[in-house]
Amino acid sequence: MLKVEKGRGYDIKEQLNNSRAPWAVLANSQFVFSTTSNLKSVEQLGTYSEDILQQLKNEVDLLIREPRFSKFDRATALRSFALTAKGRLDQGCNDLHVAPADCPSKMIAQYLDAGPDPHLTLPQIYNLNLNKESEKVKDRILKNE
Repeated sequence: MLKVEKGRGYDIKEQLNNSRAPWAVLANSQFVFSTTSNLKSVEQLGTYSEDILQQLKNEVDLLIREPRFSKFDRATALRSFALTAKGRLDQGCNDLHVAPADCPSKMIAQYLDAGPDPHLTLPQIYNLNLNKESEKVKDRILKNE
């Protein structure tokens, strides 16, 4: 008797730590190791948020070119990077005593609410697992910064 099952995807956190691929370099510089501690106003946080949204679009293109990742891996990585950036923005707003309604992180929240980037062509059936897996990856990213 032979049992065939799907293998596990690549470990995104491990790939971030060990890969020099363009997607990993961008992710580390813009999402994993970026900081909002030097931002001193809501306007600066807003500019940071706009920059993050642009970098997420750039990251989509780089992830699509990564042959090791499945569509689900790509969507998980992108969503976890967006969640990481949103958490940093929320912390920056908290540090500056900015009300949540006025925090520019709502732009990233809207990006997340829109679902996976259509360029990733992730089948709809994977969306529920995508949210759960992205949260796990985000937590792993933040745990070992």
